[in-house]
Amino acid sequence: MLNAIFSLRSFLYLLYAVVLTSVLLYVRFPTEKFILFCEHRLQQFSEGAECSISKIDYSFPLTLEFVDVRIGSSDVKSDSLKIDQLQLSPTFIGMFSSWKIKGKMYSGVVQTVLTVPFDDDFFYFKEIRCEKIDIAAVVADMPTFERGISGALTFAGEYKGESTHPLAGFGKGNISLENGVLHLQSTVLSLGAMDFSLISVDWEYGEGMFHVLKGRMVGEQLNADFSGMLQPPFLASGGRLTIDGVIEPQEKFIKSKPKIKRLFQRLQQRSKKATVPFKVGGTLSKPTFRLSR
Repeated sequence: MLNAIFSLRSFLYLLYAVVLTSVLLYVRFPTEKFILFCEHRLQQFSEGAECSISKIDYSFPLTLEFVDVRIGSSDVKSDSLKIDQLQLSPTFIGMFSSWKIKGKMYSGVVQTVLTVPFDDDFFYFKEIRCEKIDIAAVVADMPTFERGISGALTFAGEYKGESTHPLAGFGKGNISLENGVLHLQSTVLSLGAMDFSLISVDWEYGEGMFHVLKGRMVGEQLNADFSGMLQPPFLASGGRLTIDGVIEPQEKFIKSKPKIKRLFQRLQQRSKKATVPFKVGGTLSKPTFRLSR
C-alpha cells in the first residue's frame, strides 16, 4: 500500500514536471514572453499596480523562482513593494491547486500556502508568516507615508479573496513591531518621536477596511491600548483611520516634563483612572491626535 502511494505521488510529480517543462520550453524559458505573462498576472492580482520581474528561474522538478519583483507605480514618488526572491512550488496535497510560497524581502523572510480550488471562485492564503522585516526599508519605498519608522516587523495571518476582485476579501491575524522609533508629523505631548519596545495589533480585514480589534504599545515614554479602523492607503480615499484608546505615561518621561505631568494629572483626576483617553483621526499620511476631555 505504501509503495503504491509513493509510486502514485512520484508519478504525479513527474507528470507535473513534464507538463511544466514542456510549457517552459514552449515559451523558451525564461524568455521575455514568459516574464511578461507573469507580470501581467501579477498586475491583474494587484488590481492595476504596475509589476516588474527581473528574472525567472526554473529548478527541476517542481520550483519556480522569481527574482527582483517590484509591485507599484513607475513614478519614483509613488509607493512600491520590492521582493528580492520568491519561490513557488506545489504542496504534497493538492499538487495542482495548492502551492508553497517562500521569499526574501527587506532583510526578512515570508512564507505562505496559496490554495486555488478548481471548483471555487476564491483563493486562500493560509499560514502567512513574515519575520524580521526591516520596516524602515519598507517605508523608504512608500513616500506617501511621509514619516520615518524603524523596527523589526512580524506578520501572521490568513486571507480569503475572490479571483475577480483580489483585494475585496477577508482576513485576520496579528502584526507586531519590535524595538523601534516612530517619528511624528507634528508634536504630540512635546514628543517629535516615540520609542517603543513593542507595538502589537490583532486585526481583521473585510469590505475594504482593517479593523483593529486589540492594539498595544509598550513605549519608552508612553504605554497605550487602542482599537479602531483603518482604510488601506491603496484604496480610494485610502488611509483614513479612526482609533480610540487610552494612554498611560511612563513615570521617567513625565518626571522631566512638568507641564505634561500636570496635564495628565488633571485628566487622570477627571477620569479617576491611571490612563487617559485619546483619539486619532484623519488619514495615515496626515493623522490628527487629541486627548479626550
